Amino acid sequence: MSTPTTRWQERAACVGEDPQLFFPDGNGIQAYRKAEQAITICRSCPVIAQCEQYRRDTHSQFGVRAGRNHFPRPPRRRRAA
Repeated sequence: MSTPTTRWQERAACVGEDPQLFFPDGNGIQAYRKAEQAITICRSCPVIAQCEQYRRDTHSQFGVRAGRNHFPRPPRRRRAA
């Protein structure tokens, strides 16, 4: 039997996507790029509001949820003068 939570999750744009996009390993540029891909998927999601509420209710701090992430932007490299 489905719970209300699983019903909205079944309609999420991330269903069937690689979980590594939403929970990438590390904190370097590759992890940042994967998180950016996940955010792009979230932007088209029909249940982003429910996902945001779930993120708040569960105090989720890891991975990408509702188009938000915990990955800091990687530092920019300085150009040699």
